[in-house]
Amino acid sequence: MDEKKHSCKLSPKCILVFMTAISIVIYIDRGALSAIIPILQEDSTLNLNPIEAGSLGSLFMLGYMITCPIFAHEAQFIHPLYLMAIGLIIWSIAVLSISMITSFWPLAIARAFTGIGEASFISLSPPYIMEVAPEQHKSMWLAIFFASMPIGYAIGFVYGNSTYELFNAWYAPFAIEGIAIIPLIIISLLAYKDPSLLSRKQIGESNEYATLTMCQQLEKLAKNPIFICLSLGYGAYAFTVGGISYWGPDFLQKYFNLSASSSTLWLGGITIFCGLVATIHGSWILDKRLVKENKLFHDGLATEEEIENTRTREATFILLISMTLGTIIGVIGSLTDDFYPFIICLGIAEYMIFLGHGPVGIALMTCVSKEMRGQSNAISIFITHLVGDFPSPFLIGIWFETIGLYWGMFCVTAWLSWSALFMGLAWNFARYNGQSVLYVLSHLFKSSKEGLKNSARDVKFEKFQN
Repeated sequence: MDEKKHSCKLSPKCILVFMTAISIVIYIDRGALSAIIPILQEDSTLNLNPIEAGSLGSLFMLGYMITCPIFAHEAQFIHPLYLMAIGLIIWSIAVLSISMITSFWPLAIARAFTGIGEASFISLSPPYIMEVAPEQHKSMWLAIFFASMPIGYAIGFVYGNSTYELFNAWYAPFAIEGIAIIPLIIISLLAYKDPSLLSRKQIGESNEYATLTMCQQLEKLAKNPIFICLSLGYGAYAFTVGGISYWGPDFLQKYFNLSASSSTLWLGGITIFCGLVATIHGSWILDKRLVKENKLFHDGLATEEEIENTRTREATFILLISMTLGTIIGVIGSLTDDFYPFIICLGIAEYMIFLGHGPVGIALMTCVSKEMRGQSNAISIFITHLVGDFPSPFLIGIWFETIGLYWGMFCVTAWLSWSALFMGLAWNFARYNGQSVLYVLSHLFKSSKEGLKNSARDVKFEKFQN
């Protein structure tokens, strides 16, 4: 049976819109949970303490990051759209079950299964979009998709609090989400499954494909220093951004005496603006820095591998600059006791951080071979959340309880300095691509003009100009 005749074939633009819509819904769920954290601590039935409230975020991440590599590995054998549909079904059941929960542990288990369901979509959708996107617009298409994450989170802040006030039930936002995702699940099940989008490497011109075991995939990634540094740097980024997203409304209410609605509106507004404008701005900068390379590729004077290597180097440079500036401005803001200087610095810091949202997604997929992109994204998610927003809700809850809100927020923003360090290392490995680790470490942040002059890309461009 020809599946193409019995299914709906989505155009590349429709795929982008479809996956962006799913991303917005599942990130609304994350933001909604953050918005009702103060409510869960005051609810007469649950009455969660800060450590239990923080554990909800950490257990969500535990289920999420453990299953991402499994879904990515299975994408060699099962079409990504089927795997996404399976994950979204699990997600829908988990969020719908929350409406029947009256104690901490069932709620914690439900949040863990929500993470499991989300894992398939988040690990497989960026490589899928990158495969179907036009060559000259890959960065921008991924930027649009990645912008949906902070936008969904920000909408979730307002949605979670408003829905609670409307229905006077803390679980109401989750019940609505679980129903809203069902049409998108149906589309993912009925859409045409292009067999070329399985995560396999074609052997020559034949119809045979090579697959790798999980251990082989992990070994290849472990030997890639750019990938390791990007993942650790993204983890530090996720620690700070995830921590602020999770505890931000609670912090503003307690430290600056804002109402629940005011705190969610402030954070939601900042996150929507920075998430949309800065994410697209960062990818626009990356595309502008790649005009010369795209011209070479279009005229047949550069290979796809050379373009990918250059894209990785330029993306990591943007990450180094954006994370460094974000750290400095964020720390300055955390040291003030006045609301408006704090919120201005927070907004600028978030803008600088989100500038790197698109470039980091691009770099994680261009620093590996095509068939490894899904697993690269999945393992990066595992590492990122293991050292990032898996421990951050729990640890920040402890900091706020032990050292207070002021120094707790200082630690949250200062943590971003680890991101600047690892992004700097990733940039050095990318610009000295092919050199040994010892060589790269001995030339950290030194001028690399000689190396760049000898690169295939610049030699070919000089010939093209002449």
